[in-house]
Amino acid sequence: MGSATAKTNTLQPMGGMIDGQGQMGGGMFRIPDNVLPQMGGGMGGMGGFVTGTMLLPQQMTREALKDIVLNHVNGPDAPWNEMVGSGGELSLVGPLLIVTHTPEVHQRIANLLELLIDADATTPSIQLDIRFVQLEPSATESLTDASSEKLKAIAADDSAARITLRCDNHRAVEIASGLKRSYIVSLTPVVGSSDLQSAFPTNVAYRPETETVLLGLFGKVIPDVDVSGESARIRMGIEMASAPEEVLATNFGNGQTTDRIEIESAKLETSITVDANEWTVAGTVALTNAQSIVQTGEALQHLTILVHWKIVK
Repeated sequence: MGSATAKTNTLQPMGGMIDGQGQMGGGMFRIPDNVLPQMGGGMGGMGGFVTGTMLLPQQMTREALKDIVLNHVNGPDAPWNEMVGSGGELSLVGPLLIVTHTPEVHQRIANLLELLIDADATTPSIQLDIRFVQLEPSATESLTDASSEKLKAIAADDSAARITLRCDNHRAVEIASGLKRSYIVSLTPVVGSSDLQSAFPTNVAYRPETETVLLGLFGKVIPDVDVSGESARIRMGIEMASAPEEVLATNFGNGQTTDRIEIESAKLETSITVDANEWTVAGTVALTNAQSIVQTGEALQHLTILVHWKIVK
């Protein structure tokens, strides 16, 4: 039985058993976690904001890895169309990919796994800083060509909301900070549950239907650092939501009451290229309120989001 083990992102075949005709042998490959996760499922999405093709570790399954091996190894000189039979055998046991085939095919599989590792290397680890700053509308117009020093000064504003996190390359980081609040959003009639002591019995009562929402700051960020380590594509979806402490009520029918929900929110979904150790504007979002600019005549404040990253390992 031969083996190939990933060490420092390198797969090296180490021999193999060959039969008397020198044709078939056994190969065993240890699959790194960043190619086939051993625990947990995919990343999923927070509110479905992440779009586009996800990286291999977030979607790779055992069956998908088997199909990839068969599809990319199969060829005129090494026909292999089934996991068992028709050229060879392939099975997955825990983190091990066990293959019975020729030494040439073993080498192809080792090369394929090497490519999968390189395509989604988890290094380097980075520190990602995000700042949320409220600016006057006139101040946002000059941000597109602002100097690095000016952006650094804006990010250092004492009133800025700050997020600092560390993560591996290509890994999704979820952000959630705030409180969960429940509201009565509707009432469902329940026949036969009326209060018999009521002066106007109708034999109908109402069951409150509640909904719980997260108020605060939440979202997801995925950094993709290029091979040079000097630039990264940052995919992010960030949302801020707030509501007044006092909940307004709406009355209807025979004095029934539901909550009138007023939630102010600002949301930004984007993908930008950011140079290492440089502050970059991800975008600006107008902060609306219950009274529109048409009614008040006042210019709305803008929430400006800045991003900065650096390699820490």
